[in-house]
Order: sequence, then C-alpha cells, then structure tokens
Amino acid sequence: MEFSNFLRTCTLARDKTLEVFKAPQQSQAAVLKDCVEPNVGTVFGHEHGFANIRTSQDYQAAVPIREYNDLAKWIDRSAQGEKAVLTAEDPLLFLTTSGTTGASKLIPATRSWLIRYRTPGLHTTWGNLLNHFPEACAVQEGILDLNFDRRPPSVFTKSGTPCQGYTQRSVFGGEGDWSPPWEQESWYTAPAQMKEYADRVYLRLLHFSQQNLRVIVTINPSTLVAFAHQLNLRKTDLVKDLKLVNPRRATEIEGQVMKNSTLLPRHLWPNISVVMCWTSASASLYLPQVQELFGAGVEIIPHLTGGSEGCFALPIDKRPAGAALAVNQCFFEFIPSNEAVRPDSKTLLFDQLTVGKDYHLIISQTSGLYRYSIGDLVHVAEINQGIPFIEFLGRVGNVSFTGEKLTENQVVASMTSALQNCNLKAKHFGCFPRWDSPPYYQFMVETSSIWTPLQLQKLTAELEAQMRKHNEEYPSKVISGRLGPVQVSTVANGTFQKYWESLVARGASAPQVKPKILHKDDSILLSIQEFAKYAS
Repeated sequence: MEFSNFLRTCTLARDKTLEVFKAPQQSQAAVLKDCVEPNVGTVFGHEHGFANIRTSQDYQAAVPIREYNDLAKWIDRSAQGEKAVLTAEDPLLFLTTSGTTGASKLIPATRSWLIRYRTPGLHTTWGNLLNHFPEACAVQEGILDLNFDRRPPSVFTKSGTPCQGYTQRSVFGGEGDWSPPWEQESWYTAPAQMKEYADRVYLRLLHFSQQNLRVIVTINPSTLVAFAHQLNLRKTDLVKDLKLVNPRRATEIEGQVMKNSTLLPRHLWPNISVVMCWTSASASLYLPQVQELFGAGVEIIPHLTGGSEGCFALPIDKRPAGAALAVNQCFFEFIPSNEAVRPDSKTLLFDQLTVGKDYHLIISQTSGLYRYSIGDLVHVAEINQGIPFIEFLGRVGNVSFTGEKLTENQVVASMTSALQNCNLKAKHFGCFPRWDSPPYYQFMVETSSIWTPLQLQKLTAELEAQMRKHNEEYPSKVISGRLGPVQVSTVANGTFQKYWESLVARGASAPQVKPKILHKDDSILLSIQEFAKYAS
C-alpha cells in the first residue's frame, strides 16, 4: 500500500469508528448478529440453538460462559480439520497466545475476521496517531513500526493449518488484510534464514540509523527496551557497517559514542516525538525506562488494548492510559471483579457499567469465540457519550498460601507505592511465592544503581506495609504466623532483559512477550538468579 493511501485508510477507519461510537447499541447488536447468523449450521451452532437466537438475552440463555479449556474440544476438532465446527468459514490460521499465564493457546482466525475486524482496528489505532501527530507522521521513513516480527510458520495443525502469534504471522488473508506501506521493505520482513531475533533487530537499526526518526510504534514497551539494548550492544558493528555506506553518519554516531560512552536511542534520534505502546498494568512499569532511553520530551500514547483473541479497546484521543471500548470489534459482557465467573453468571452489558469499578471481561467474536472468559480484568475509568473508557488491569488469577489470594494488580500497586515512598527506582521486578516455614513472597528487583543495605531494609519494610494495605487478608496471615513477611533481593541491571532474550531465543514472539510480575511458583527464580550473574 502506498504511504499516502495508508494515511488515508487509517484516517477513514478512525472517522468510521467515531461514527459507529455514536450508536454503540446498534454496533453491539450488529457484532452479535455477525457472530451468530453465519454460523447457524455449524456444530457449535446446532448444539447451542443458534437458529433460535434473536436477541442478546436469547444468546446468553443458549450459550454458557466458558474459559479456554471448556472451548478447547471444539477448537481441537477444528484444528484436526473437521469442517464447520465453530464457524462456517474455515480458519485461515490459528493464532498462538503469548503463554503469559501457562501453555500457549490456539485461537481460530478466519479470513473475514482478519479483514473486517482486526485490520480496521489496527487502522483506527494508527489513525488516532496520525490525527494527533500529523507532522511527526508526515514522512514514511520517519516512522519505525516494531509491531511485527514476521516469520515463516513452523508449526501446523494435523490438518496443515499454520499456527503463529499474531505479531509473527506471515499468513495473509489477501486484499484488505493488514499490509502497511513498508511491508516489503527489507528492514521490516527479514529473510527467512535470519533466525536470530537480534540480527533482525540489527537490520532495522542499520536502516533507521540513517533516518530522521520521529515515531516508534510497538505493542509491548519491553520491545522498546530490548531495541535500545541491541542498539548499544551493536554500536561498534553499526559504525563499522555505516562507514561502508554512509561515512558521514558513521562519524556522527562514533562521536556520540565517544561523548556518552554508550549509544541510546535519544542520542541517535533526538527528534523522536512520540512512542505508541501499551501503557497500562505491568506494561506501565517500563515507561520510565522508555522515557530515559528515548528522550524526556517523548510523548507516550497507548496502543490498542487486545491480544490474539481480538481488539477490546481502541485509542481515539491522547489520554495517556485507557481507551474506548471497541463496540465494533466484539460483543462484550462484564462480570464484577469481586464475583466468581461461572457458566451461568449474570453479566452486564457495556451500557450497564459503573465508573470506577473493575470487571471480568467476556467476549464473543466472529472467529468462533462465544461468551469466552478471556481471563482479563478491566477498570472503567470514564463513560463518555455512552462509551466506556477502560484500562487493562491484568490477568485474572491469584497466588495464595493461606487464602490471601494475592493478585498481580495488588503486587504492582504495593511495589509502586513502596518505591515512591522510599524515593527509589526499579527497572523491573518479579514476585515469587516461596515455600518455607512459614511461606513468604520473594521479590527480585532489578536496579540500575547499587542500593545501600539501609535503603533495601527500608524498602522491604515499606513493601510489607503496602502489601498489608492492598490485600485485606494479608495482615492477619502474617500476624498469625501463617505467612512470613516479604523478602526483597536486588539483581543487576539487565537481568530481566537477559531472561526476556532467552524466551525470544526459544521461539517466543518478541512483541508479544508480556512482562509478568506475579508468578504462580518459583520455577523461574533460579533462571533469574543465574541471569543476574551475567548482567552488567
């Protein structure tokens, strides 16, 4: 797609979304109709009486709420090659999830869903960026898209359907599928034989080191930190290779290295004005690093909220966190966060939500996910002209030794407050349950400077106080001796980055590797401690 056509397409997609948002009830009804009517004759449709569904109430009465394991029997049949199991249209591919909370899942993706839903969601997200930063986005070579790391599929179902992460996918749905103007550029789609992620990153570094970069777009801010790490790691190679093709630029970069003894993105690209990435939940912990690496004046705006399963919220303004519920992408239902999710749980629709409340997210979409409990918690920050603006809080699930049911959201809030109150900064941290007498929670904190024993002692005490504040069951468990107080250890700068690199080296999609804070066990703790030995 030509750059000018891309700009126009993205702008029109945003305009259309804003128009749809004026009639959200009709949009939700249309999405539900598109989920049900084409799939009346499928196995799932027959079993759940799709032919008799006329309203959202009919749909809720006919289809129980299910988690992935409950839907897996139909997904597995489809993956085996059976026709018309979940959808009348065959899946074009199966999208693999990041596996943040366990084994990777297979999410069916049809051609029509990719073209009619997922791609317009991406176009709308880019349209929001173009609308608010037109000058920065005026030149194609000033935009670095790190959303995708295209790879040939290496895993297939028994029926031969490819399985890939959305950000890795090289399986296209044809005209109308996502295809930015840089799709065929060598820096964007690396040769299939280039298997190392670091080498693919270097291709982009070599190309954009010669450009006046203004905008960087990626889903996960951890990708930005990894990108900056590779830049500094490969600075000597960069200078050497540029001397062959652009000696003047090589000399400029060499001067920056000599001046700063390192090479950061803000040294190489002083005119970067905007970064678009996730900004909520655990992703927000990366934002201070992004600001430090890419420039204090860089504005950070949110990317769309979603995953392999679909788009859940679309940014339509410049607010730093949260986005508008994507009523034109999925049919949404919600369950208050303090209630258990059951097959027959009573749900709320989008126009029954309350500002300031948290909810379990239940989605239905046209690729075959019906009343799917995705395992995400969202917070309703605002309702504007009938549209809820939501923020992703984190994954559902908790860790519990004695009934405290500690959540990742509570852990993030506790550590964030403790660091602020102690005037300390952490680059990353993880929380691991440790079985002992009594059991306790071990925090591993990556710092860029060495803390004194007194600073570590104060942080540990403050973190314990914050844990008691944010989890109402925690104080009684500690006071009664059933739970030990938290323990905090520091690890060297770069430790979690090395762990991230190890996941990518084992085949994980770099843009999809989400930062995980609360771990269900201490199985990777030894890995973190081992990587700490080799971090700088």
